[in-house]
Amino acid sequence: MLKRNWQIKSKKLSNYLILGLIFTLSACMSQPVTTVAVPEDVNVRLSVLEAKVNQLENSIENLLGFLEEIKKIKTYNERLKISYERIKNEVYDLKKEVKKISLTLKEYKYKNKALENKVKLLESKINLLENNQKKILESITSINQKLEVIYAKLSKMKSKPKDSFDFKSSNAKAKNKNISSLKPEKIYSLAYKEMENGNFQKALELFKQIYERFPYTQYAPLALYWIAEIYYSQDDYENALKYYLKLVKEYPESNKVPAALLKAAICYKILGKMEKAKEILKELIAKYPDTPEALIAKEKLKEWGE
Repeated sequence: MLKRNWQIKSKKLSNYLILGLIFTLSACMSQPVTTVAVPEDVNVRLSVLEAKVNQLENSIENLLGFLEEIKKIKTYNERLKISYERIKNEVYDLKKEVKKISLTLKEYKYKNKALENKVKLLESKINLLENNQKKILESITSINQKLEVIYAKLSKMKSKPKDSFDFKSSNAKAKNKNISSLKPEKIYSLAYKEMENGNFQKALELFKQIYERFPYTQYAPLALYWIAEIYYSQDDYENALKYYLKLVKEYPESNKVPAALLKAAICYKILGKMEKAKEILKELIAKYPDTPEALIAKEKLKEWGE
């Protein structure tokens, strides 16, 4: 627009100059023909004016170019602003995500610590179980030795004459009379001592008395468990299984149930009922997942190809 206005003005100026020259020439022609010299300073001024006009036109063109560049810069600046806002929003969203991730990491760290504590606890329980297993094996060895002694004594007793008076049997009858008046905890203590000493038959009788006479006491499920254990130690797996399952069925709240389930599964396996054994182990893992017996059950399942 500015360029156009300057072009119009420069054309008007040129027209005015031409008209002035024509007017001067016509005036000169109306005068007597005489030779008039055009002053040199007029030509110089005209040249200067034309040079200035050209300079102004060039300046206007340059200014128009600058205006175009400014427009481009403004457009680019607007785009930059839009990009800045978009990046700002993305950064805000990223910060939110980072915050969420950091909270999640904290939760995982807390859970990881809890799991580590559980693993340590389980390891200590496994070590305890291994030690108990060693003690049990030692006890079984000791029991077997005592059993051999008992069997030797029994064989000697069988070889005695029938008319000989048996002081031991008479003492046993006297003891049975005294036992009937005892409390369950006392009978349990006597039965446990008999079992430790290798007198398994006597221990069985006493444990069965507890179960039959005091079924609603805390000693009844313990009695069933030790009855099953005695049968198990004597390789009588059918009777052992019977009493393990009786304990599980009649006293489901007893703390001996996980151990009874584990031993019942082993009895089933020995008796050739592998599928039933696996079923019992899975029940143990499902109902008592945090017990040492559940860990052993998992290992057994792996051993048995499950």
